[in-house]
Amino acid sequence: SYSASAKWVHVATFHAACVRWLREFAGEMGFSHDFVVYDESDSKQALKQVLKSAFSFPLEKDATAEYLHAIARAKIACLSPARVRNLGLEGPECWEKVYELYQAYLKQAQAMDFSDLLMNMVLLLQDSQMVRETLQQRYRYILVDEYQDTNPTQFQLISSLLNIQQNLCVVGDDDQSIYSWRGADPSNILRFKEQY
Repeated sequence: SYSASAKWVHVATFHAACVRWLREFAGEMGFSHDFVVYDESDSKQALKQVLKSAFSFPLEKDATAEYLHAIARAKIACLSPARVRNLGLEGPECWEKVYELYQAYLKQAQAMDFSDLLMNMVLLLQDSQMVRETLQQRYRYILVDEYQDTNPTQFQLISSLLNIQQNLCVVGDDDQSIYSWRGADPSNILRFKEQY
């Protein structure tokens, strides 16, 4: 019956879906199932601790926001500290090392920040065939609304979740992309027919 099959529908934002899956498969990444999700204030406090330990001299100004911005940019592009190190991306002094130390701090605290939710899920799907196959079997059809506002990490997430049938339906309008400041890439919808 219709009501019986509706219980298998999972409707969520990207972040909510990733929290659910990361809690389910946390052990695969060395996290506990009840890891903490840091908000912006928590992230700033954690990064302040990291900066204090990373530099033996005091920074001229509070550079926390500058480092958080650089780290968030890397995470939107789904670049782990290991991947960033080889790319030579612009950012504040020694930010690649700070990023690495920040991620280690989060792991020790059994915490993920908001950007980690997407990036860690993509990395988990790439690294674990078991997780990838489990979720691909669970979700035979995927619908994404406001597809013009997906960023590179969200694109990779969707691509990794698709099974061999690639049952993907997207809705969006490239003229209404409003999240470029958050890494949205309207070319995802413009190149949809080429990519799928």
